[in-house]
Amino acid sequence: MKAIKYNWRKISRPLKPDFFMGSLEYVIAVPEDLELILEFIIEEYHPRQELNRAIGLTVDLAIPGYRRILNQILKQPYSIIGFQDNVLVAASMCTIKEYPRNPERYKPYIWEIKSDYGEEIKEYHDDKNFLLSFYFNQLESDIDQIVPDCKRLLNGEMVCVKSDISNMGISTEIMELSLKWAIYNDCDYTMGTSTSKTALRVSEKNGCTAVKEFPPYKFIVNGKKVFNCGPNDEACGVLSIKKLQFDHAKLRCKI
Repeated sequence: MKAIKYNWRKISRPLKPDFFMGSLEYVIAVPEDLELILEFIIEEYHPRQELNRAIGLTVDLAIPGYRRILNQILKQPYSIIGFQDNVLVAASMCTIKEYPRNPERYKPYIWEIKSDYGEEIKEYHDDKNFLLSFYFNQLESDIDQIVPDCKRLLNGEMVCVKSDISNMGISTEIMELSLKWAIYNDCDYTMGTSTSKTALRVSEKNGCTAVKEFPPYKFIVNGKKVFNCGPNDEACGVLSIKKLQFDHAKLRCKI
């Protein structure tokens, strides 16, 4: 693959805070970055996703779905991208959700995996992008009831570091930067979804708590497994959160 180069310095962006420092040059992503980020996601993120392999999602099929997702994410100014020698090598694609106070949120929350989702899927049972989207919507739904005290949450939609530098501490750096970014933007929780057992172990190591699980092999549509995997395979589906217990006032002055 050719290095992904981009004249990112000439793009108008929101002013970044002082703590956007590290091994890379970090900036806030904007809609003009979509094609660059899409190329990066296809080259670096897509091949490593266990669920893509388990459902047989090819690059050609994936591109429209990624484009739609990135278009939605970039409507908010909360994603971080990192450059090394003018090459995009890291991306933390994030959105922020707000949850207004509501007594209904404090009722006991019960979620059960259905034995078959054929009724909900209907004519889309062969659309792999739709099936993936439906699966993640099920897994990531009702966070306001799972965590009733959450007011504002940063959702790590997609996080990726270029494979040849992923073992150089960049993954930890961008994760820590995302946490600071969440605090800076007055979030009291962060949320992320692990789709591999390796990613889940990293999430747990970083202090995240699993709050909901939808094993991919249990996603059944019209009597057939959507994902070609089992309980002993690497693929998983776990929603995790992290409560941010910091002094926002101090963090605004110095991080």
